Amino acid sequence: MKSLLLAWRLLGRDWRAGEMRVFLFAVVTAVMCLSSIGLFTDRMNRSINTQSAVILGGDLVIVSDQPINPQWHKRAAQLQLHETLSLSFLSMVQVNDRFQLATVKAVDAHYPLLGTVSIADAMFAKGRTTKQGPPPESLWVSPRLASSLQLQQNDKIKVGEAAFKLSAFLQNEPDSPSDWVVFAPRLMMRLDDVDKTKIIQPGSRLTYRWGLIGTAKNLEQLRGFIEAEHVSGVKILSATHDQPTLDNVLTRALDYFHLASLMTMVLAAIACAIAIKRYTERHYRTVALLRTFGMVQAQIVRVYLWNILGLGLVAAICGSALGLGVQWLIDFIFSELIALTLPSISVTPILTAMLLALIVLTGVGMPHLLRLKNVPTIMVLRNMPLPSPLSTRPQMAIISRWQMSSAFALAGMYKRRSAVAA
Repeated sequence: MKSLLLAWRLLGRDWRAGEMRVFLFAVVTAVMCLSSIGLFTDRMNRSINTQSAVILGGDLVIVSDQPINPQWHKRAAQLQLHETLSLSFLSMVQVNDRFQLATVKAVDAHYPLLGTVSIADAMFAKGRTTKQGPPPESLWVSPRLASSLQLQQNDKIKVGEAAFKLSAFLQNEPDSPSDWVVFAPRLMMRLDDVDKTKIIQPGSRLTYRWGLIGTAKNLEQLRGFIEAEHVSGVKILSATHDQPTLDNVLTRALDYFHLASLMTMVLAAIACAIAIKRYTERHYRTVALLRTFGMVQAQIVRVYLWNILGLGLVAAICGSALGLGVQWLIDFIFSELIALTLPSISVTPILTAMLLALIVLTGVGMPHLLRLKNVPTIMVLRNMPLPSPLSTRPQMAIISRWQMSSAFALAGMYKRRSAVAA
């Protein structure tokens, strides 16, 4: 308690003297850069993960040319996974005397698991979103198919041997590419209505798509269960591992952001080392005076360590607050360039930036603080050569090793979090 009280008094005196302003500015700048870029990239990565899952149609998707094994459905139910099943195939559709080859997608009542489907009542009307597929005995068609067949709402469309009512125009669906990059225009119907068409016959070319969402642990268990059977014609996709990377350019840009923030930390560490060195040199006479009053070496190091860490913590808090503001500024600048809805802020990047700054601060400050314990009491009366740093090398070898391992561990965790979406 006495050490803390003395450290507080010394900090107040040094602050009034203006000796620690360079130190404070360096730490604030470092934490501001680390926290702002960390917050932005963390939100960006979480948004990319979410969008990847939406584009894929689930956290885990099984694509097969054969019906999904009933045992897989049973295992998914045991793992409490939410699922949806869709069936895709090519078929000719007919409206009066007009014919068009279409990509038919039949979905169940649970579609879509993620995202929304955008539909409209007219081909070029303003769309609305829905969280379900078409109702029974009705179809949704894309604008390309509607234009080819000159369709209007409530028209009858014949698919195979059954006729269905056109109830809406399909504008966008989460797990399908744009209508202009597929071979045939899209048509969506209910999976329960496929049997009425009598299109599916032995040898038909079908694609079953089984989407699932749930906890990462349960999804990995189901994936291992399916892979253990070694079934041919089955492809397993996940949003974080198997989805083709859609964000290579963005990921590289985020890497440059991280590199810039780490370079800021290096420059801030150099500035802090210079400031602490000058600070300790100016306190040699004060330390000598404290030793004449009976303060032991460990107490002296502890007082000045509390002094540095206290000011560093205040600077880290201020830097985090400024980092929040800079993050919102970055978000505003890039909002028009990146069509992503960013999730809420996570506290982890802020805590990581503060902890990394304090670790680096301790690492650059300890060599100079340890020299204080070797200040002789005679320096109260006359100047003497500065204490040699050679006597602190054994302690600094241990401290430096701990500092480097901690900093690299934090930086590695920081990097892994930023690469989740890759």
